[in-house]
Amino acid sequence: MKNYLKGLLLMLQGRAEGTVFFPQNLTAAKHSFLLALWLMPLYIYMMYRLQIEDGAVIPELVPFLIIQASVYTLYWVLYPLVVYYLARYLDRPAAYPSYIIMYNWVKATQIILLSLLWVLGETGWVNKSAFMVLNTALMITLVVAEWNIVRFGLRLGGLMPLNFLFLEGIIGLLIAAVAESLLPN
Repeated sequence: MKNYLKGLLLMLQGRAEGTVFFPQNLTAAKHSFLLALWLMPLYIYMMYRLQIEDGAVIPELVPFLIIQASVYTLYWVLYPLVVYYLARYLDRPAAYPSYIIMYNWVKATQIILLSLLWVLGETGWVNKSAFMVLNTALMITLVVAEWNIVRFGLRLGGLMPLNFLFLEGIIGLLIAAVAESLLPN
């Protein structure tokens, strides 16, 4: 874990040598999806709290859990699956395992840091203005990290990494829209 975080920090700095901290085999890539499983309870709890905070109807717990667990799982599976086929199409199948490990670690880090920031805001340790600044800085940092893992992980240059960021955003928006339509307002 320590090496993965070191690798992500190097990626964030725009240094390609961060890739050496991530294995390049499909078995390790499959194991990296366990991060999603471990973080699912935190994600679902945060979504429930946000639903209440937004003043929306407090959903019945069982349907809410089913919807959120399904959406969460779909998100963690759909984008990596699409990228798997894109990597093959772009003649980068050997680069996919290390890329997806890096991607999964960035997503796990995102969930943890956003949750921590949200708790700090909820408990009053961070005021609303500071929360907005920190949240924006965190989002920018994560976009830069994702840009670099596409560049270095899949070895793609030019504007191609931007296409992957847009693809991930579109998939995330579609999944969020489906979840929103299933939950009561």
